Amino acid sequence: MADFLLDQNITDFFNKIYAEFALTDIPAFVRDAAYQEIVQVTEVPWELSAQTLYVDGRGVATIFCPVLPIISLTELVVIDKNTNETSLIVDQTDEDRQVWYDGETGFIKLIKPIAGIEWGTDDDADVGIFPSGVQNIKIVGTFGTDQPKAILTLLQLYIMLRHMSKMDPDKYGSADIISERIGKYQYTLSSGGSGANSRMSLDTMIEHLYEVLPRENSLLYEDI
Repeated sequence: MADFLLDQNITDFFNKIYAEFALTDIPAFVRDAAYQEIVQVTEVPWELSAQTLYVDGRGVATIFCPVLPIISLTELVVIDKNTNETSLIVDQTDEDRQVWYDGETGFIKLIKPIAGIEWGTDDDADVGIFPSGVQNIKIVGTFGTDQPKAILTLLQLYIMLRHMSKMDPDKYGSADIISERIGKYQYTLSSGGSGANSRMSLDTMIEHLYEVLPRENSLLYEDI
């Protein structure tokens, strides 16, 4: 089962709410659904992976990487109509680098002309362009995230609690979070009112927790 949890995480968390809790009280589909919702809402691949991607050149000096975030860019190749490949210098510490990129947004900009590639307008003369084409730009790198796993563990546990509260409200309560502390950090989730109709949607809950939880590489999270 793909998720961020150990069985002990679930047992420890739910034992705080219901003393007679057993792991078998949580249906497998609830655990899996909580994982899938995190992945879909945050739109982040939560494992680092080396990939080769192909994007269309647009006749301008910029392209966008379709998988975020970029952890490292190891190769950027322009493929011409004769399938000839021109590899660009992507090392950001190299004075001769030909591209600049933003790992979080996937924005990649050509900062030096590509030899043998025709420029667009006179304004492009100092920079050059990525030539227009279909899948003619190859991006090789490492993508995903290495955020502390405890954040994901906590997200998945709370989403599972929300599901269980709907299935068995007498046992698991409303599942709205009033406040929580992680080490020295504290955050608050408020439904903005009372009653089931005013409770946060799962998407909002995931987005809010993901935004407010600290992401430093800290030992504070290891006991969650």
